[in-house]
Amino acid sequence: MSNIRVYRLACLCGLCKLLTGLDQYIAALITAPPYSIAADQAEQISPWMAEGLVAHYAGDQVMPSDMQVNIQSLRGSGDIHTQLAATMLESVWTDLPPPDNSVSLDLATR
Repeated sequence: MSNIRVYRLACLCGLCKLLTGLDQYIAALITAPPYSIAADQAEQISPWMAEGLVAHYAGDQVMPSDMQVNIQSLRGSGDIHTQLAATMLESVWTDLPPPDNSVSLDLATR
């Protein structure tokens, strides 16, 4: 179980409110053009996106194995909007180098 999921259950430090607010915001965003995802699909996808965005902005995110299953399920859909949702989810869960939380910057002037 990812740390985000543990926080979601425990509602620590206001994270529960953040996830709930993001769920609602994302649902409104992805049902509108240009995404135009159906409302029932947005209701399913928006909590996944909220969780992914919180992990993404925290840095050094690691995609939970069940999220990969969700993404593959969406990608296998014949609907282009649902496939787009799979791509959006995959992008927020993909963490490219360098590591986010262990970067050192030398700010000395030369």
